[in-house]
Amino acid sequence: MRIAYLDCSFGIRGDMLLGALIDAGAELDSIRRALTSLGPLSCSIETQQVQCRGISTCQVTLKNLTEPTNISLSDALRLLQNSAIPLAAQTLATRVLQTRVEAESRVHGLSVQSTTPGTPVAMAEAIGCAVAFTLLQLDDVYSTPVSVGSGKLRFPNDSFHLPTPITGELLRGMPIVPSGSEFESTDPMGASLLRNLAQKFGSLPAMTITSIGYGASGNNGSQPVILLRLLLGEREANPTTGDTVIVLETNIDDSSGETIAYALERLLAAGALDCFATPVQMKKGRPGTQITVISPPALKARLENILFTETSTLGVRVQSIERVTLPRAESTWESPWGPIRVKIAQLPNGLSRISPEFEDCRKIACRTGHSLDEIYFAARQAIAKKPDGNA
Repeated sequence: MRIAYLDCSFGIRGDMLLGALIDAGAELDSIRRALTSLGPLSCSIETQQVQCRGISTCQVTLKNLTEPTNISLSDALRLLQNSAIPLAAQTLATRVLQTRVEAESRVHGLSVQSTTPGTPVAMAEAIGCAVAFTLLQLDDVYSTPVSVGSGKLRFPNDSFHLPTPITGELLRGMPIVPSGSEFESTDPMGASLLRNLAQKFGSLPAMTITSIGYGASGNNGSQPVILLRLLLGEREANPTTGDTVIVLETNIDDSSGETIAYALERLLAAGALDCFATPVQMKKGRPGTQITVISPPALKARLENILFTETSTLGVRVQSIERVTLPRAESTWESPWGPIRVKIAQLPNGLSRISPEFEDCRKIACRTGHSLDEIYFAARQAIAKKPDGNA
């Protein structure tokens, strides 16, 4: 399995990512042929090795081959379909451009039809990245939390702290961090690319590195000041995977069982990965309850607020920890008694672990009179007999 890890410590932009992909081995001539087959969107592409923060990086420069005009999303998609770009790259580029337009339309309250996906060069950078990812035949993409820069960006009628409204909309649900860069280190097209490429955010996954690429970017064509690092590697088809989660803990000795149960319900409904209550002995020998919440980093503040609102706690302990998980998938088995949802985890040795959904099995057992164990056993046996492990 071929994977990529994006180090977005300095941000991500279309030109940075394209430079890193080329530096890591994506064939420049193939990208050049693709970008010159886009009609009014066609661009030339040149690369040069430059020094950025003491690192030799690849900086790309794209120039329109035709007179630049405002190109709508529908026009851009039509040009993509009529180009010499492979279908897989067309599909990825379409998602990136659509995501970019949808975010801007939400921010400004405009229709998608009246919103453009950025400048022709920005669109060509995104399309070039889609072509490069297809050339590298990547299976999974991981990323660090993304830097958004610091300070304000001025617009004709106002100024905004970074990230800008459109970039912030595109980064919803993704972990972000500020940086010392006094300009927009992550722009809307870079954020849209990241949203459509990265499956997980956190620490470096286990892999054997095969290639490393660096892409540079400057501020409005200035000397490059930020870079993106791309690590490509190989790993076994069914390894465990790692990510970073936040653990919230608090000890309570003056909340009722009903209050704690309700708090746990709200935490799960708000997106907690898991939460549970453990009996503990507190100071002065009083019995108490420790509430533990496992949270995605992006939901930390929301879940803290629920703990403070729904329990009597005065403080919450917070720690960031590494988590190891098995790859998993969900399926549905059409049993003789009705559909049963099934979770299938892939073990490192290539075997599968099958877990039928309890609620589905419970309802069938109550309705049919069969024992719960009988329903579980039938579901596991039926899935295990499928050649591909799917229902």
